[in-house]
Amino acid sequence: MGRSVAELRKAVGGSFLCVCGAVYFAQGFRSLASLSMQLHLKEMGLSPAVAQSVLTTSALPWSIKPIYGLVSDFVPIGGRRRQPYILIAGVVGLLAWVGLSAITARDAQAPPPPGDAEDDAAAAAAAA
Repeated sequence: MGRSVAELRKAVGGSFLCVCGAVYFAQGFRSLASLSMQLHLKEMGLSPAVAQSVLTTSALPWSIKPIYGLVSDFVPIGGRRRQPYILIAGVVGLLAWVGLSAITARDAQAPPPPGDAEDDAAAAAAAA
């Protein structure tokens, strides 16, 4: 394996390999955020269909990435092609994740998840 990495570094350069590694790491880290989102939506008591709709909506920016790339290539902001767009996307993404983290079950008007121990005890007491 060491020989192939050395050959690859010689062919494309060390900085290119570092960028590829960073992208690979970022994609893996994104999966971690997706897992926490799934658990959060489940705790909110959302149905699987609604939870999937939320996750699909949060993935839409990744789906329009080619269009975003073309716009950043052909419409420079302040004479720069990519840096302003990266900054704008980072700020918008941060605001979106903060907004999603602020949503609670009460805000979403979702019922509590079934099988909650307190609800079961209250229902048993009311039935008796």
